[in-house]
Amino acid sequence: MADEAAFHAWLCDALSRVKLEDEAYVGILKEDTYQPDEKKDAVLEFLASSSEEDLTAFGDELMAHWNKIEDAKNAEQEEKKKQETEQLKAVQLQQQKEREEKAKQRAAEHQLSKEERLKRRELLERYGYQIETTDEHGDIVLTENLCDVQDTADVEQNDNVSKIVQESQAQREKAREKHQQKVLREKELLLKDQEKKEKRKRKTEKREKRRL
Repeated sequence: MADEAAFHAWLCDALSRVKLEDEAYVGILKEDTYQPDEKKDAVLEFLASSSEEDLTAFGDELMAHWNKIEDAKNAEQEEKKKQETEQLKAVQLQQQKEREEKAKQRAAEHQLSKEERLKRRELLERYGYQIETTDEHGDIVLTENLCDVQDTADVEQNDNVSKIVQESQAQREKAREKHQQKVLREKELLLKDQEKKEKRKRKTEKREKRRL
């Protein structure tokens, strides 16, 4: 991190000015079990044991520089967390939009006019299919070919109708599979987000226990 590199450069220069060479202060500063006031006292105590001079001003300056780095680091972490949350929301919003569009598309496909339904029924019956019933979407459900078609041309046309019906069913099945995959991906994203939150929560609880 650039801020920490700048801090170490400053620290080396500052230590030389007060005729100190030990950088053990950094270890105290990085210790997250100290409260801010406790950390400052620990640094000043260490400085007092390292020199006979009054280094209180130097200790204050040292703490000011370090707190600046910590503030910048915390702000960066908060911004990263915010971006991750926004990205997750954007993914969820896009998935919701895609589901709504798919639902509208399916609804439009099944909203055949009365005339179209009659034409479709007439076409299927012409080539030997018996209309048994319709499914929940209004699609015609067929039984096996009931007519003994002798003409070769009629047989070929009948096969074409069968292929169309099969292709339509295959497309619907493919759309269902894609929808299920999207639902699974969304669940995985939500699970990962929950795991991150739980991990941060455990870390916070651990720090609080240390302080106690």
